[in-house]
Amino acid sequence: MANLFPEQFADAQKANVDAMYRFATETFNIFEQLLRLNLQTMKTSLDVQAARWQNALSGNGAQAFLEAPRGTQTLAERATAYNRQVFEILMNAQAALAQQAGAQYERQARKVQTGIDEAAKSGPVGSEAAVAALNSMIHATNSWYDSLYKTARQAVETAESNMNVVAEAAKRAQTGVPHASAGRK
Repeated sequence: MANLFPEQFADAQKANVDAMYRFATETFNIFEQLLRLNLQTMKTSLDVQAARWQNALSGNGAQAFLEAPRGTQTLAERATAYNRQVFEILMNAQAALAQQAGAQYERQARKVQTGIDEAAKSGPVGSEAAVAALNSMIHATNSWYDSLYKTARQAVETAESNMNVVAEAAKRAQTGVPHASAGRK
């Protein structure tokens, strides 16, 4: 029995290091995606500004500098697209990290339950109440975790819905199309 404890401790440490490595790798991937998006956005902005300067300096006057070059998105469209891409990266990140956290939680919960079951088998007479209390606590914790996960998922879905509404409103404002209910009284 004394030899099992160091092995269990070493296994737990290895699992924790592995979980931290997966978390760090996912976080780095998120950072890399955001960096790539920001670099692409800056490049696009530079290209648009260069086209505006070329248009203005080619004899079309200062007003040509203020107009969006042909074939490019307007600033509102670019901002909407950028915000949508950031939102998608962050939502995918949230899902991946939540999945990792959930898997880690499940592993730990199984280990705790196994430990409680082992203790119950070898426990002294009268320890049934303590085991039942521990099982009740684990059940309550699992219920709380499930509730927390569902609440977070609803918040993500609400944010996504709001993002779609804002994007549609920005698109309508940019194109000058009034909202369908604007003509109603």
